[in-house]
Parts: sequence; structure tokens; C-alpha cells
Amino acid sequence: MGIKHILDTKDEKILFKTELYMLFLMRLLYDTSTNFQEHMSDLKLMIDGFNFNLILEDETLIFMMDVESDHSFDLKEHVLEQFFNTDDKDLTKEAFIALKKAYLGHFMMALDDIENRLFLYGKYQLNGISLEEAFTLLDEITYEDILNFKSSITKDMFSFSHFIKNDQNR
Repeated sequence: MGIKHILDTKDEKILFKTELYMLFLMRLLYDTSTNFQEHMSDLKLMIDGFNFNLILEDETLIFMMDVESDHSFDLKEHVLEQFFNTDDKDLTKEAFIALKKAYLGHFMMALDDIENRLFLYGKYQLNGISLEEAFTLLDEITYEDILNFKSSITKDMFSFSHFIKNDQNR
């Protein structure tokens, strides 16, 4: 599954926060600790968990999520249902706060290692954001930001690819 989100800004701070909105949103909806993941496993619609990948180039944010499934078309319907019609039992303020704390903790731990610190410095400095600003921007993200971002995503932004074994008739 992929989501292509076009942004109308070149402001690196807004782009950085938008990247985090997408990551937080998708982790809250589809990560291994969610009710959705457990339910899909119980229904035997997926093997293992989703893999996430996020790319932000220029003003285009592309989020990709893949999983192995013997029932990918059925799983697709559940993924869309979870995104657009969820009762938000996974997308709670409490889950957001826990996820944000984990990201802040990982960020601080990464700064403790010189290789990670240099990598992050280069990554953010290239975009005109200092490590301190990156931490502050991450800390500023609110639950309401995530909900507002979710409401900006429409079905036409989604795309799906199904790789089917030769022996499957679907």
C-alpha cells in the first residue's frame, strides 16, 4: 500500500513535521501493538507485521507499507476500513502520548552515540534544521495535529500493488 501526499510548501520545518505526522498516524493505526494488527492476524489475513517506509523528496511525501498475505485483496479492504472508518480504538490520545514519548526517548538515545549524532546532524543540517530544533519540532506535535493530518488524506491518495503467486487464482 502506498500513500502519496503532495505538500504545497518548501518550509523544511513543516515538511519535517508532516513526515512525523504520517509516521505517527500509520504507527497508531497499523503497528504491531495495535488492535488492527491482532485482528488481522486472528483472521489469518496477514503473515507477520507491516513494514513501513517513508520518503520525503521536494514537496512529495510517499508512505509505503507492505506485508505478506495469502488474502491481499481482503486485507486491502480492511486496511482502508481501518483508515477511513475506524472507531479510533487504536487512534487514542493515550496511544499517541505513549508513541511520542517513545520517539522522544529514541531521539535522545540516538544523540548519545557519536555515529548516530553525526548522521542526524547531517540529515537535519542539510535541511536547515539543527538537532535541537528537530527535537523541539518533534516535541511540539499534538494529538490534534495527527487527527487533522488524517482528515487531509483522501482515498485517491492510496494505491495498492498485489504480487500474487502463480498458483493463486484471484
